[in-house]
Formats: sequence, C-alpha cells, structure tokens
Amino acid sequence: MDRRRLGSTHVAGAILVALALTASASAQEAGIVGQVTDESGGVLPGVTVTATSPSLQVPSVVSISDERGDYRLMPLPIGTYTVEYTLSGFQSVRREGVRLTVGFTARIDVPLKVGSLKETITVSGAAPVVDTSSTAATTQFTRETIELLPTSRNGIVSLLAQAPGVRTLRDVGGSSLNEVPTYRVFGQAGEAYSTLEGVQTSSLQASSGQANYWDYTTLEEAAVRTLGNSAEVPSRGVNLVGIVKSGGNDFHSNTAFNKTGPGFQSSNIDDRLRALGLAGGTDLADRYSISSDLGGRLIRDRLWFYGAARRQIDDSQPLNTFMPDRVTPAIAKEVAYFVTSKLSYQMSKANRLVGFYQFNHKYTTSTLSQFFPWEHRGGLMTPSRTAKVELQRVWSNQLVTSAQVGYWTYDSHYWSFAPRDTPPSLDLQTLLNLGPMATIGQRPHNPRYHYKANATLYKPELLIGSHEFKFGFDYTDNWFGRQYPLLDPNTQLSGAFSSWVWPYRLRPSNGFASCQVSAGAATPCRVEMWNNPAEAKVVSHYLGTYLTDSWSVSRRVTLNLGLRYAHDNGFVPASCQVAAAFPADAVYPAGCRDKQQFNIWSSVAPRLHASWDLFGNGKTVLKGGLGAIRPSAPTSAGNGRGRLAGAHHHHLQMARL
Repeated sequence: MDRRRLGSTHVAGAILVALALTASASAQEAGIVGQVTDESGGVLPGVTVTATSPSLQVPSVVSISDERGDYRLMPLPIGTYTVEYTLSGFQSVRREGVRLTVGFTARIDVPLKVGSLKETITVSGAAPVVDTSSTAATTQFTRETIELLPTSRNGIVSLLAQAPGVRTLRDVGGSSLNEVPTYRVFGQAGEAYSTLEGVQTSSLQASSGQANYWDYTTLEEAAVRTLGNSAEVPSRGVNLVGIVKSGGNDFHSNTAFNKTGPGFQSSNIDDRLRALGLAGGTDLADRYSISSDLGGRLIRDRLWFYGAARRQIDDSQPLNTFMPDRVTPAIAKEVAYFVTSKLSYQMSKANRLVGFYQFNHKYTTSTLSQFFPWEHRGGLMTPSRTAKVELQRVWSNQLVTSAQVGYWTYDSHYWSFAPRDTPPSLDLQTLLNLGPMATIGQRPHNPRYHYKANATLYKPELLIGSHEFKFGFDYTDNWFGRQYPLLDPNTQLSGAFSSWVWPYRLRPSNGFASCQVSAGAATPCRVEMWNNPAEAKVVSHYLGTYLTDSWSVSRRVTLNLGLRYAHDNGFVPASCQVAAAFPADAVYPAGCRDKQQFNIWSSVAPRLHASWDLFGNGKTVLKGGLGAIRPSAPTSAGNGRGRLAGAHHHHLQMARL
C-alpha cells in the first residue's frame, strides 16, 4: 500500500473514531469550584452559580450548590470569567475577573448576606491565583505574557527559556529560527512531552525536538510543567502544553512586524584576526518577522473561526564565507512560514466539535561555509503538519468524557546547487567539500497518528472526602525513516537538485586530480560507499492507560494519586531491497531482511502527590510527591520477561501568593 493510500485510510478511521465518541475539551481543561455559606458559616444549598465569559460558546454555564453548599463548574475553557451567586432572600454576589489558565482549578468560597434578591455585591480584583489542588510545578504563560514579554517569539524555544529549571537552545533575537529545538529539565535530557492542542509534537529521539516547530504568535496560553506530572503524562521530563487562539462572537485581529538589522550586531574581529585571514564572523544579513491573524464568528454562539499566517527571515553570512569573487559575502538563506486554522462548532449546549490545523515550512541553507563553497551549497526544506478533530461533551457536573484524534508529521527534502557532473568529495587534508552533499536525495518521513480518550467522574462524600476519578488512554501509531528513494535525476526544489545520482563520496588526502574511480584507475582512492536507494523504516506503537484520583481529604488537603500502565512496541518491519547503484552494489547487494523486533517494554508507574493549603486561605500551599517506574522488558522476540528495573523521582515545593 502506498503512503498516500495509507494516510487516507488512517484519516478516515480517525474521523469515524472521533464521531463515535463523545468528549470534552481536555486540552483546555480548567474549572471553578467552591462552597457557598451564610454569614454564620452555615452551608447554603440551592444557590444558583452562573459563569459568563467571552470564551464560552454558550451564553452561560450554571451550577446549583448541593446539600453541603459545594458547587462545580467544570470543565471550562481558559479565559476570564464573571461568576454570580444568587439565592432568594440573600444578596447576590458577583465575582469579576476570575482568570482561568491551562489546567487551573480556581477555588472560590463565597458568603452570602441576608437581603433583597435585587441587591448585588460586586467583588473585583480578588481572583485566586494559586491552585490549591494541583501538585505539578508549573510555569503558566497567559496571553498577556506571551504578547508583552520581550522574547524572540521563536516558538517553543521562547517559552521554555522562561521556565525555571529548563535549558534549551541559545537564542538571540530569533537566531535559532530553523534549528532543531532541543531541551532538558534540571540537567535531564529526553523524556520530554510536548502537545499542541492536545496533539503530541515531540519526537521520539533523545533531543525530543525534531521538527517541533510552533507559531508563537498563535498561542492563547501555554504551560511548562517540570515536576509532579500526573499519570496522564507518559514521562517524567518537561511537559509543554500549548493552546491556540479561538474565534469568538466578536471579531479580533492582530498584525505585527519586527526587524533586526546588521547594525544591532557587534563584532569581535580585530586586526590580529584579520591578519590571520579571518575576514568576518557569522554576520547577520537580514532578520524580520511579519504575522497577522483574524478570529470571529460565522454564526453567533454556534460557529467560530480563527486563522493566522506568519513569515520569518533570518539570513546570515557564515564565518569567512564568500561568493566566487572572494570579495562579496555569501548569504545563507533561512526562511520559515506558518499557516494556522481552527474551527469551533457548538452543536448543542453539551456537545462541541473542534478542528485544528497548522502547517510549517522550513527552508534552510545548512551546508554553506568556508568548507562548502557557494557554488556547491546545499540545505533542506522541511514541511511539518499538526492537526486534530475533537468532539467534546459534558454529561453533567459529575461526569465528563473526552476524545480526540490527532495527526503530526514532518518530511524533509535535501537539495544542492552543486554541479551534477561533479562527484561528491571530501578532501581529508583541507576538509573542502565539493559536489552534492552526502545527504542529497534524503527524504525523512515521520507520520504519527495520536488517539486519546478519557472519562472524569466526580463523587462527593465517597469514603473520606470527595473524589475526582479519571480514566483514560492514549495510543500513538508512529514510524520514521531517513529514506533515499530512487527519484528522477532531474528532480528539483526551488532551482536546486533534490535527488541523488552518485552512490559514493571520494575521500582524497592529496588533492582531487589524482582521485579517480574507474576500473582502470592507476592511482587508488579512498571511497565512501552509500547504500542507495534505501527505504529505511522503524515502527513504534505506544499504548498508555491511566487511572487517577484527585482526593480532597478535607478543604485544605488534596491527594493526587495515579497509576499508569504503558506498552511500548518498536520494530523494523521485514523488507527487501534492490542492489545499490554501481559501484556500491559490490558492497550492498540485493537482499531481504526479516522483521527485527526490539524489546517490548511494559511499565507500571505510580504517581503519588499531595498539596496542603497551610492556612486555608488559598495563598500558601505546600506541595510534594513521589513517582516511580517499574518496567518489565520481554526478550527481543516478545515471548519472555526480563527482570524489573526501576526509576524514581520526587519533589517538594511551596507556592505563595
């Protein structure tokens, strides 16, 4: 089955799964909970609690306090809310400016005074900012933070650089525009988990950042969690969550332009370095970004839309690199652009359908330097895509279900301007590269289908305290391969050749003139043979299931308990390959290979965390926890079991307003 047909099959299946399930917005999950009392502290059942916000796609959300005076408004989309409390015979209370961020549950306890129903007390400027129930160490980025802080606006790099304990690329005003965004937390590399609109975008490599490019200007909010992840998160590394802007009943738009010229860059090249032949460093030639977006309604309270586009340029002169005249600086072109769209359809008061798509185009001149002449320069173009279909449903204040089908992929096309009749070569003495680069014709492909669903059940006064149970799963079908397919030799990309024609590279150490590759060559030459064409492919199937319990033992103590089971299966499928092109066929003959099964890992990971509101006022919270992983590794054939191994992590923190 070819790649296009396989993709169509997955997409059709994804749509059917999404439409067959009912769901709520887990990616934007937030809420408001609390208790209503009278002036003496007695609980008040039957109080109508109404929340309104421009973020709601319905006029309002209503809850009634129960026999203990407790109420719950969950889940709610992120945004700013007004909450009003009304009960016959009591003065109404209105709380304004309640800000909900990603994953934040605001606790608002309200006392009502006896009085006329027409009297309303408005309270503003007292919104809670400390989450007394969450136990994760989280850095929140609201829309104001994202838009107003003086960052380079360079995707996840600019977000992670602001989170304590996280280290990422060195970025100066967008200098790492097209670099792979690698990162670590508290010195630990790998195990990162990044989701954009709930879709996993981090790679399975140790760097975790392959083609993990986001348009910073489209983000409504983001959160970086470094410690205390619940069982919903597969790994213990940094967890990055990004939420894209949505439309609204009112139209909104923003256009931005920024530019950095060469005059903002200093130089440390002095006369001594110039005398040694170093004419210049890596100099900035041009850098700018332009972006624009528009959001609004197609049908009020029913159908919202959001769209955005962005283009970024970061052209530079590589160190000591010039045009053929050896005078004019050679410029390495760097371009990136994004296109984003999002639709939100409120089918009914309890059902909402969301569709999202973001496309990124990366073009980079990666092989241009004093060792890669201008005439032989090369690079790559990488298109990446992130998409989802989400169907949301709220059954009641106590039962919520959620499901989502996501898709993420990136491809690369390597290109070169080198003359096609010049064989690739690397002089081992001068390190000069001529001819097409070694990666010419490479076509990496990494499609991932991400399925997830969960159900949340709230049970008040069960055993001791109240419990919020959550059960869910996530499954990823992923494969990756740095392939070298057999293409038309004249395949081009933006005027450059983008297919391989040479299956080897010359490696002389005494000049190129004496290096020949032919049956009658008199002078031997070191040759690097390549196994082209090649259809590399590695498959991974990951299934994770989890059960969590947010147990409110009392109004001041919350235990977040969780257990996650994961099954990770990776393998290289069976394949047959033709012989490599001459003369590499002598080294790489035709043949078939059996399936290569990696160890199948199964793991059980308990997550035990707690939070303590020290004074009961929601301003000082002590949080801590312990996590462990107990993987069991079968043999490579998958028919045996290995011994248990373990990994542990724990944390303690205090949040203070």
